Amino acid sequence: MLTKLKNRINRAILVIRHARAMWRALTNPKNERKGNWRHIPPWDLMELARRELEELHTAAWDFEHGHGAAERVIEEAADLSAYASMLADYARRMK
Repeated sequence: MLTKLKNRINRAILVIRHARAMWRALTNPKNERKGNWRHIPPWDLMELARRELEELHTAAWDFEHGHGAAERVIEEAADLSAYASMLADYARRMK
């Protein structure tokens, strides 16, 4: 029972930390200048997400091999999640 509770708490902390990283990514002035994503077709969002996955892969590889920073992995993961959220938003609007 205690292990289950610890796991739930750890998952909640994970979500909160990642949501904060996504918020930083989405409110970054560089990204805010891009405007609203709602005009971007879903397959274009998928392509952007694929590119972010490649960037995350590179960041994780570099970090694992001592050539990168943990912050870059966190940022790239948040960027990828942001595009996934945009796709989810598109699906919600189309329901």
